[in-house]
Parts: sequence; C-alpha cells; structure tokens
Amino acid sequence: MKRIIFFLSFFFILSLFLLFLFFSFYQSNIFQESIANLEEGLKRVSYLFVESKLFNKKLKEDNKKLKEDNKKLEEDNKRLEEDNEKLSQELKKLSEENTSLKEHIEELGERITTLKDTNRELIRKVKELTEENRRLKETLAKLKAQLPKVSFKKGEKFYAGLEEVSLDPKERKYIEFIIQSIYKELDSLGVNVNRLARDASSYKNRFLRKDGELKKKIVEIESLLKELQHFKEENKEMLAKLDTLEKEKQKYVEKINLLRKENQDLKDNLNSFKKEKEVMMSYIDDLKKRGTFTKSEKENLEKTINDLKSELQLKIERIKSLEREIIQLKEDYQRAINKYEIAKEKIEEAERELERRADRILKLENELRSKEISIKELNSKLKRQLKELANLRESVVKVRLENASLYKELEAKEAAFNSLKKQLEKIGHLSTQFREQVNKVSQLFTSPEESQKEEEPGEKKIEVEIESIESKEK
Repeated sequence: MKRIIFFLSFFFILSLFLLFLFFSFYQSNIFQESIANLEEGLKRVSYLFVESKLFNKKLKEDNKKLKEDNKKLEEDNKRLEEDNEKLSQELKKLSEENTSLKEHIEELGERITTLKDTNRELIRKVKELTEENRRLKETLAKLKAQLPKVSFKKGEKFYAGLEEVSLDPKERKYIEFIIQSIYKELDSLGVNVNRLARDASSYKNRFLRKDGELKKKIVEIESLLKELQHFKEENKEMLAKLDTLEKEKQKYVEKINLLRKENQDLKDNLNSFKKEKEVMMSYIDDLKKRGTFTKSEKENLEKTINDLKSELQLKIERIKSLEREIIQLKEDYQRAINKYEIAKEKIEEAERELERRADRILKLENELRSKEISIKELNSKLKRQLKELANLRESVVKVRLENASLYKELEAKEAAFNSLKKQLEKIGHLSTQFREQVNKVSQLFTSPEESQKEEEPGEKKIEVEIESIESKEK
C-alpha cells in the first residue's frame, strides 16, 4: 500500500513538473527544444506510469497477501486464545484434582498411622496371649503333676488305697464321678490350651504377614507421594512455560495490532494522497488554462518532487522492514505454536499419569480396607480367645478349689480309715484274748472229748459275735 501511494505521488509530482517545464519552455525562445524535452519527459512519464501500474499491481497483491496473513494471524490468535482458555480450565481442574488427591493421600497417611498403631497393639496382644498360654500350660502341667498324689491314674477305677477304705457305695460312686469329671475337664482344658497355642502361633504369623504387606503398601504409597510431588513440580514448570507463552502471545498480538494500525495509517495516507492528487490535478487544469508557470511555482514543484522522492525512499525501506518483521513474526508465531503443542502434550501425559496414579491409590485403598476388615476379624477372634482364656482361668481355679476340697475329704476319709483300722485291730486282739480265756474256762469244766466237740460251735459263736461287732462298728 505504501508503494502504491509512493508511486502515485511520484507520478503526480513528475507530471506537474513536466507540465511546469512545458509551460515555462513554451514562453521561452527555445520552445521547440522544450517541446522535444517535454515529449521525451512524457515518454519517460508514460514509462514510469506503466512501471507504477505494474508496481501498483504487485503492491495490491502484496497488500492482499498481507490481509490474508493478517486474517490467518487473527484466526490463529483466536484459536490460540480458545486453546489457552481450554488449557487454563484443564489446569484449574488439574490443580483441584491435585488438591483433592493431596487431601486423600493425607487421609490415607492418617489411616496408615492408625493401622500401624492397631497392628502394634495386636502384636502386643498376641504376645500377651502367647505368654498367657505358656503360663496356662505350666499351670496345667503342675496340676497334672500334683493330681496323681491325691488321685488315681487315668484308666484306673479307684485310688490305690481307696479299696482298703470301707466307704458307702454312694460316696464311692460320687468320688469316682468327681474324679472322672475332673480328668475330663483337665483333658478338655489341655486340648483347648493346645488349640489356643496353635491358633496364637497362626495368628501371630498372620499378623506378621499382614504387617509386612502393610509396610510394602506404605512404601508404595510413599513412592506414589514422591511421584505426585514430582508431577506437581512439572506442573509448576508447565504453568511457568505457559505464562511465558502467554506473554509471547501478548507480544505477538501487540505487534499484530501495530501492523494493523500501520496498515490503516497507510490506507489513510493513500486516501490523503488521492485527495492531494485531485487537488493537484485541479491545480494543473488551472495552470493549463492559464498556460504559464511562475518561477516560485517551479521551485515549489521541484522541492515537492525532492520531498516526495525522499519520502518514497523512506516508505520503501519501511515496507521492506515491515516485510522482514512479518516473516520474523510468522517464524516466532510458528515456534510459539510448536512450544504450545509440546507443552499441551506434556500436560496431557501428566494428566494420564495422574489418572494412573489415582487408580493405583484407589486400588491400594481398597486393599487397605480389606486389610482393615481382616484385622477387625482378627481382633474379634482375639477377643473371643481372650474370653475363652478367662473362662479357662475360671475353670482352672474351680479345679484347684475342687482339688483342695477333695484333698480335705481324702484326708478326713484317711483319718477315719486309720482310726477304724486301729479299732478293728484292737477288737481283733480283744477277741483273740477272749477266745483264749473262754477256751481255758471250757477246758476246766468239760472233759477233753466234749471240749473238742463243743469247741467248734463256740468258735462259730465267737466269730459271729465278732462279725456283728465289726458290722456295728462299720
């Protein structure tokens, strides 16, 4: 556009100058030479006019191309603004997801700490349970070691000395029933203690295995937290790059606006040159009518032509510099678009990676929930085992009390048996002495044959009396 204005101005000034020369030489003595020079000037002007037409055509094409480039730049700018808006929304959404994910990870950390405390408490309870089982085993071993001293062996029917004691059949059956029930209860206690020991060992192994799994999960979560921190730093870098791209885009927009403004200024200048051309054409028509040029007018025309030449040269240089700037702007804009695409791809990759990390964290959370459920079940089992142990303690205390009462009863029975045995021995001794005295008395009052005949029934009577006495004593 500037070139068109320049050539039109140059052509107009040159025409004025030639007209001025024509009218000045017309009045001089060398009119013919002036006409020849004027014809030559007209030829040159026609040649310049053709060149100006070609240049004008080329300038129009360049202006059209520039308009197309400006339109394309506007479309690209609009698309870039839309992409930037979309990207800002995505980044905002991503920051919100990162915040929620950070809160979720903090909550997972708290839950993991709680699980660690629960796991330590469960291990402590398992140790206590193992120690309690060991003490119960020792207590049962002591009880089993003490029971043979006061009771019969398993499989026997009575005590070793119980058959020698004369007891009532009901008392004998009652004592036998008590001893058998005690043995049964002791056997059940031994089975329960062995089962509890095996369960405690299996529970301990399960707890250790769960603890190892929880430690692995904690390490995985810590690694995920580190990766999330790395992605956050990358997001910050991407945001910084996007800010720089936004600033560069703003610069390009400002440059485009300046080019538009210059283009508008060129259009305004072209319109002003058209108006000046019309004024000059009217002025030339007036001069043609008058047919003379003054010296001052000639000087003014020459000065105007020189000014227009210098201005034309400046405009040409400015147009060349604008073309270089436009090429540079296109290259910079293409580089900015490439950077934007790379940054967009990196952000999309980061979003996909964050989604994968979120899925893994969700999977770990589900596994942690399942572990919590299993730990709760183990807690309930431990509580049941503790209740069973408490019941076992109570039963052991009951067995001890029953053993003490049985000790007392056996001591009383043994004392009664010893006193009864002593009385029986005394009665036997007295019966022997009485029998000897009766035999002596009978021998004094009877003959030897009668004494031999009567000796047998007398012995039977004495034995019957002794048996009756023994039965009474019993």
